[in-house]
Amino acid sequence: MWFSRAADGDLPLIIDVGSADVMAALLALKEEVEQKRGTKMRIVFSGAAEAHLLAEEISRYTQQPGKRLLTM
Repeated sequence: MWFSRAADGDLPLIIDVGSADVMAALLALKEEVEQKRGTKMRIVFSGAAEAHLLAEEISRYTQQPGKRLLTM
């Protein structure tokens, strides 16, 4: 039940992950779920030690038209 809510974008799916390979697989899964359901998922990578290796890919999957990503 909770995954359906996350897949529909009603709540974010927070995933503790460090590996770039795992993050890439999760981004591909996010895209597949969105295409099949016609929704936009919100995924948050917690930890994400290797996120810098996928920064460009992550930004492509997360940016929404008309919205800016928060940067620090």
